[in-house]
Formats: sequence, C-alpha cells, structure tokens
Amino acid sequence: MLPKWHLLWGVVLSSILLFTPLPITSIAIIFISSILIDLDHYSRYILITKKFSLKKFWNWSMDRRNRWKKLSPKEKKKYSKPVFILHNIEFLFILTLLSHISQIFFLIFLGILFHLLSDFVHAFYKKHSLSTKFSLIYVLNFNKSKKDFFNHQ
Repeated sequence: MLPKWHLLWGVVLSSILLFTPLPITSIAIIFISSILIDLDHYSRYILITKKFSLKKFWNWSMDRRNRWKKLSPKEKKKYSKPVFILHNIEFLFILTLLSHISQIFFLIFLGILFHLLSDFVHAFYKKHSLSTKFSLIYVLNFNKSKKDFFNHQ
C-alpha cells in the first residue's frame, strides 16, 4: 500500500479515536507509529544502495514495484521476497513483550497492528501475497532457495 493511503487511514483512525477516552498523546503515538513503520522500506533501500535521497528512494521503489507487477505469477515464484524488519508478527510479539514494561509500547503495537491490517486488506483486495508482511522467519527461509529480485541496485 502506498504511503498516502496509510496516512489517510491513519487520519481516519485517529479521528475516530478522538471520540474515545484516550488522551491525545496516546492517539498521536498510535498515528505516528502507524506511519513510521514504513521506515523499514527506507532503511532497506539505504542498506542496498548506500544512498539517502528520499526522491531516489521513491523512484527506486516505484521501479521495483512496476517491474514486479509485470512478472507472471509463475515468474514471481522464482524470486525472493523483500525483507521488512518491522512488517511481521515477530516484531508485534516483541512489542507485546515490551508492553509489559511500558504502555507506550502497547500504543506503538496498536499503530503497527493497524498498519499491518490495512496492508493485509489491500493485499487481499489486490490479490497480492500476504507472506512478506506476515512472518520475517518465513520470508528468510523462503528466500534461501530463490533468485534475488528486490535486494540489489
């Protein structure tokens, strides 16, 4: 899902949460975490390209997205999946554990859960694979026997 849609849905969720007893700071943390989770896309770009330009990151991402869309389902099965360190159940589990230490981690958990749920709905609607945003362990194991598609310049 493109960032503009995460921003829009985050605004919608935050607007709804304004009618709950949650403090505005809690709503802000949920909103910000629902957006900042996508920093793993940018950090992946930096690790692969060694570049920091947001404009180049956007162009690089759109290029890969467009090239991937042109592949047939059979061709897609030959290639590795992108690794996103924050878009997975394992990260949510860590946040759950940290929630016992501080409520802020629970608020971050809620924002990220909302983000992932919107990703799942979008992927289901577009008939995309949900696996890249479900389990990091699954993706790493899956990628062991696949050709690289996403992790190069």
